[in-house]
Amino acid sequence: MILNATIFALEGAANAIERRGWTRGATERDGRVCAYRALSLCAGSETRHAAVNALVEELNLDPGHRRLCMPAILVTEWNDRQTDRRKVIRALRRTARNLRAAQDA
Repeated sequence: MILNATIFALEGAANAIERRGWTRGATERDGRVCAYRALSLCAGSETRHAAVNALVEELNLDPGHRRLCMPAILVTEWNDRQTDRRKVIRALRRTARNLRAAQDA
């Protein structure tokens, strides 16, 4: 069940950024949201945690799985390095698609 909820949260976050707009350097600015805030709007804490971890894995934000900082911080820092909202939206959707493919395999 958590996997389906995680997929829906990732897709919902992509939709939220499309609807509300995207920002970096803040979780929310003038209604626009970063990737982490978009996930927070679409999921409770357990599902959000699973979605953030899936995004960290998909984007290889923690090579070697060292977990030197919290996954949410890794996603926020990644978001802030981006220059195009389309890349953020694609990453969220790709992560959801890959989770769905793994589930169906």
